[in-house]
Amino acid sequence: MRDAFAAISFLLGVAYLALACIAIIEVKQARRTRGISRFGMAYVGMALSCGPHHLIHGVEALQGVNINVPVFASVLIGLPAGVVFVGLRVEAMLGGRGDRHIQGTPAALIIGALLFCFAAGVLVTVALRGLGHGHSLEALATVPNLIVTVTYGAVGVLLLRTQALRRVALGGWSLSGLSLGAIFPSCALMHLIFALSARSELSICPADLFGVPASFYFLWVVHRLYRQSMIDWNRRPIIGPPRMTRRLAPWDHQGGQPAGS
Repeated sequence: MRDAFAAISFLLGVAYLALACIAIIEVKQARRTRGISRFGMAYVGMALSCGPHHLIHGVEALQGVNINVPVFASVLIGLPAGVVFVGLRVEAMLGGRGDRHIQGTPAALIIGALLFCFAAGVLVTVALRGLGHGHSLEALATVPNLIVTVTYGAVGVLLLRTQALRRVALGGWSLSGLSLGAIFPSCALMHLIFALSARSELSICPADLFGVPASFYFLWVVHRLYRQSMIDWNRRPIIGPPRMTRRLAPWDHQGGQPAGS
């Protein structure tokens, strides 16, 4: 399990850093014509905190530190959504579609959501039981991860709720949007399990501390976009190939959402 956990942690770390690079390239390319994308910058901050976190996880795993079944399982749960989203982003960067439309609401989506909730409950229960068997919470490992659990959990709710609200108009779901939304509940679960069952290590502390303000900024941006109180050049942030969107005049109340939103 040690080698498998280390390999997956390294894979996730590299994937997050690759996503940060992709987002930086997209934001830089569009900056002169469309300005800075706040969502893009927020995503860069999140990826730059999660990437080192997982890389350090991998190093610790090779040393036999902070590796147990709940932590390993929580990382595995979030892997499918991450793989799908990274694959679609790479496809978009190479000029491809970068998204897929899911017609209707397949039973697999409902079953997947129920299985995630069940697995999350089991893992949290196991981690909490470990607190009564000699394991004690340590501030360096617990506080930053508990904060990120709340912020990324809230981000996931907002992103998935946005997909649900668009479902009727689109006649289905965006695979890229769903995978992006699913990343954050699984990320929140992983941080919660880590907070409850891991020992504090100074090596991972800087990445976790950086993740706190990064997660707050990400939540602030997503909430403002959700409430439509912020104008961002990409109304479908990093979902599909970036392109210009039609902007309505302030007095136009008949057009609905801009094209591409």
